[in-house]
Amino acid sequence: MSGIAGVLYPDVFQVNNLVSPMLDTLGHRGKSPRDLYTFRNVQLGICGQKMAANAHKTIYCALDGSISNRKQILSDLVSLGIDPLTENTDAHLIIAAYETWGTEFLEQLNGDFAIALFDQKSELLLLARDRVGVKPLYWYHSHNTFIFGSELKALLATGAIPQTLAEDAISSYLYFGFIPQDLTPIQGVSKLLPGYTLIFKLDQSMSITPYWSLSAFFQNTHKDSPQQLVKQLDHLITDSIRIRLPGEGPIGSFVSGGIGSACTAYYLQKETKNQPLEIFTAGFVGHNDSDITAAREVAATLSIQQQVITISPKQMVDKLPSVVWYLDEPVADPNVIATWNLTKSASLFTKNVFSGMGSDEFLAGHSRYTAGEQQVSPWETYVSSLMTHSKKFIIPLLKLIWEPLAFSYLKQTRTDPWQFSYMQRNAAFDLKTLKAASPYLSKLFDPEVFLHKFHHMQRINNTVGALQYLDIKTRLVDCYIHQYERLSTAHGVTWQSPFLDRDLIEFAAGLPEPNNLEEINTASILKELLKHTFSKQLLNRPKRTRQNFLGDWAPLPPILELFHRLPYGSLVETGMISSTWLKERLKEVHSSAQVFRYLWSILMLELWVQIYVNRRIETGPPEQSAVELLKHSLQAKE
Repeated sequence: MSGIAGVLYPDVFQVNNLVSPMLDTLGHRGKSPRDLYTFRNVQLGICGQKMAANAHKTIYCALDGSISNRKQILSDLVSLGIDPLTENTDAHLIIAAYETWGTEFLEQLNGDFAIALFDQKSELLLLARDRVGVKPLYWYHSHNTFIFGSELKALLATGAIPQTLAEDAISSYLYFGFIPQDLTPIQGVSKLLPGYTLIFKLDQSMSITPYWSLSAFFQNTHKDSPQQLVKQLDHLITDSIRIRLPGEGPIGSFVSGGIGSACTAYYLQKETKNQPLEIFTAGFVGHNDSDITAAREVAATLSIQQQVITISPKQMVDKLPSVVWYLDEPVADPNVIATWNLTKSASLFTKNVFSGMGSDEFLAGHSRYTAGEQQVSPWETYVSSLMTHSKKFIIPLLKLIWEPLAFSYLKQTRTDPWQFSYMQRNAAFDLKTLKAASPYLSKLFDPEVFLHKFHHMQRINNTVGALQYLDIKTRLVDCYIHQYERLSTAHGVTWQSPFLDRDLIEFAAGLPEPNNLEEINTASILKELLKHTFSKQLLNRPKRTRQNFLGDWAPLPPILELFHRLPYGSLVETGMISSTWLKERLKEVHSSAQVFRYLWSILMLELWVQIYVNRRIETGPPEQSAVELLKHSLQAKE
């Protein structure tokens, strides 16, 4: 693990070592060694490992993450007559690949990585992020100053960026429960999208381009037989596990009760020899009993030692400020508490842990993709088909009559009702609730406009594939991967998933999926692969959406105490959240299962504002409890 950071100042006369406080803030990603490189008005820093350079000291590279296919790249370089590496590190391998293939070297890489490479001769800084987005990378450009770093807090630690809320991002957060795509909660700061390269030159020119396209693999459906596809999947998972296994030391595996995590544990057991292996499972008291039972069955079947962590309402709030600080962005998913406890427990046993992350999205393993959960009416499907086929005739006619009407119709024809309904059904705050909770912010988010970003979905031949693609580009990276990467890093653990391997995701994207998926057929290829290992009961357990998860915890004292402070917080004070709406929800904590979801989402956002906006960024999490962080707002009002 490591943290990377850098600043390109306007000129050599304005160099002011801003990278050092950035590295101070990134200390949890790697305390030592720590290295700093300066060239004219460029500073590049790294903590957790040394900076790599080529033999001539003209190209420098800071790497967060690892390259999984290093043996293959080394072999390719040798076949081209390239001299051996000066040092045997992944960062030196990246430099050699860059010198050989130029900026196209990224097409050769497999792994989880964020790269910062500076070429003195070409006077360019190259930033790149892995294909799925396991490793984070943020950037900011204003007044000829360019700042980048592994985490948002590192950029804010420079003091050069105003700690101003990005209202469009906050609006998106309320809708999704996380901040999607390249948005961040701070105005002017962006995330580099997964699979993208950013090149910034000393002449102040900048370009951001993709080096990989997932949609292309969705459009190329495999023609092999089901039996051949199962064999290919077996080979890909085995290879993905092998290239990610540490050479020594114990290994952990997160098992949730789903078949993706069960599959990971099974292959880990097959591929580990003399290395201790342990399973870690977490659940909320009274809410994950069936999941824990299924996870116990996995451990028993594979004869692997298991540690089960159960979370009480008190434990739910105990470490909230630390969780929010390490998350870097607000995340409304209450499972972040389970993730925190999982990674903390695993860190006492190992520095390397695996999970089944990505199997639900790439192999359609969740019931949210099924016809039963989609619940789109035949009328909506008919309208969608009619619009698609008629727009080429109707739009030109409407344009002659009244151009705004033509534009409105065009906007509707570009929105698939299945996709729109899917987003609404899985929203933290649907449009109606968002408008009531925040009349102001609701005007800044339009799900139809957001869907238009994903025009590739219209080229994917089936509905299930289109929904998978949407999730991979949003929920998977910005909610699930985000929390696992941040919170495992917080505890000094390297987290990986075989299902996020480049070769495996390209294969999975090409698997044929129907327009209407039945619950029994979710993750069908994975079930076929594991049918001789696990019971039918385990493999056919439905993985359903829990819209009102932890709904009965809202009135419990440790949680309700925090909820009651929300009407006096910054979100209400600034007009982002309606005080009236919030107080009405507080009256419903005993009667409505939905209330917990709404209030928890606002609580996580309020705590984030208190830590990231209302105070100076610190090099570690706040020492105060969640109650203490919110207390001053209440006292100010009283």
